[in-house]
Amino acid sequence: MSGTLLDVFNGPDAPAGDDLATCVHCGLCLNACPTFRVTGLETAFAALHTELVLPGVLELDLLVERMSSAAQLFGLSGPRIVPGEPANLVLLDLDARWTVGESGYESRSENCCFAGRQLTGRVLLTVAAGTVAYRERSFALSPA
Repeated sequence: MSGTLLDVFNGPDAPAGDDLATCVHCGLCLNACPTFRVTGLETAFAALHTELVLPGVLELDLLVERMSSAAQLFGLSGPRIVPGEPANLVLLDLDARWTVGESGYESRSENCCFAGRQLTGRVLLTVAAGTVAYRERSFALSPA
């Protein structure tokens, strides 16, 4: 990526440098804006589980495979659990029912296309390279 935000914009709709300096992350330029933040990562599994798996459109194992195989697209090894190696895993509560945004968001944004929706299924914990990368606020970890 180039040195300034302006460098990542292309085309006739690119904002002027002064506009970037006063950006309030409104999302109006969502298709091009590199500074706008959305909360899709914390709702992605639950939304897909609720809308595709529960009604029988997609099997759970296929959803998990598709959501965890992005690394291979970039020539990286996918998530796995191997003795002696740092863990890469996600702990899910498939029965958890929750309202999106009810307890705030983990990301830096308050914008979410699923705000107010009831979803079923929730990521409780994500471990990446042996380190806790995400933990649901209500999910307590206790020493082994």
